[in-house]
Amino acid sequence: MTTTTASNFSSTTDNLATRADATTTKAADAAHDAIATADKKADAMLDRLVQGAHDTIDRLAEKAGPAVERISASADSARETIRGKADDLSELQQEWMESMRTTVRENPLTAVLAAAAIGVIVAKLTSSSR
Repeated sequence: MTTTTASNFSSTTDNLATRADATTTKAADAAHDAIATADKKADAMLDRLVQGAHDTIDRLAEKAGPAVERISASADSARETIRGKADDLSELQQEWMESMRTTVRENPLTAVLAAAAIGVIVAKLTSSSR
């Protein structure tokens, strides 16, 4: 009977090992399937998130584009206006200098007396403030 008992025990052990192996395989397959399903869901969710981000960026770019163009046009207009004013001032300065040269050439004595008078006034103002 001990041989039969040992044989039954060995058979039972083999049966339990086979069942444990089958159960482990089923559990591993179920875990693998669950991971694959979660991976597909995560990929789909990530795709939706990325597409949403792209759509949002596209909408912002569509709205920002015209505003940037308006600002650029305004800056160009301001630059042209300032350039025109600077040219006008440069021309005015040249005209004024030419006018002063002509006045000094036509009335040299008056120009020297005016310069001396201005010098005296500046000297008095600076010496009285000390």
